[in-house]
Amino acid sequence: MIAYMKLFIWGFIITISLAEWVLTYNSILGGLFIHGFAFIANIMIYWKNWEKFTLHGGLLILSFSYISLNRLVGISIIGEMNEILLILIFVNAPLLICLIECLLGVGIRLNEYFMETMKYKYREMLIAVTGVFFGLIEKNILAGPAISWFDFRSFAFASIAIIIFTGFYEELLFRGVILRYVADISSRGFAIIYSSLLFAIMHLSWMSATDLVFVFLVGVFYASVYMKTRNLMGISISHGITNIILFLF
Repeated sequence: MIAYMKLFIWGFIITISLAEWVLTYNSILGGLFIHGFAFIANIMIYWKNWEKFTLHGGLLILSFSYISLNRLVGISIIGEMNEILLILIFVNAPLLICLIECLLGVGIRLNEYFMETMKYKYREMLIAVTGVFFGLIEKNILAGPAISWFDFRSFAFASIAIIIFTGFYEELLFRGVILRYVADISSRGFAIIYSSLLFAIMHLSWMSATDLVFVFLVGVFYASVYMKTRNLMGISISHGITNIILFLF
């Protein structure tokens, strides 16, 4: 089964790479079709083989389906990828809730992802501050559209949405589930590279090779920190701050 899972994770990342490439540079409908195929394939594989999977193996396959589902729902509902705040609220929020319910349903408690946060609060604060550094770098790389805000209330609302629905959601998905469970069937080093590469591929739509490399390196940093600390708090806030600087300034 481990050999099967290794083959599966390679097949998935190749399929998602193709989907994102077609969606960004060729045809939105074509990209969505490939994402749809990947989503259905993940569900069917899990449904037909769920008794053979370990708990972590099953969660890994289901987590892959969230990646395709995020793109399918996001582009289908919003229609334009630059409506960032709407995507966060109407797409990422329900997916985050479903992911949490999935984890809770199999007996995984959220506090497993925030082990000893208060004991190491200064460490987590230091990790969180890296988001300022990352945000300034990415803002210099990308000249993407910012989210409009008119007063402190709208700024605060947008900031909270970004931290929860990009920072926490994406870190829970890519680091808390994918990284954690790929490491169960391979080495820690491979899991870090794999999860970071998948994370970078989902930023292909920015059409910037420099940003792809940057996002991959940030992903490696976040993954390495999580494998060391087993805590998502600092990296989730760092991720959120990075996007706040990118989208709100």
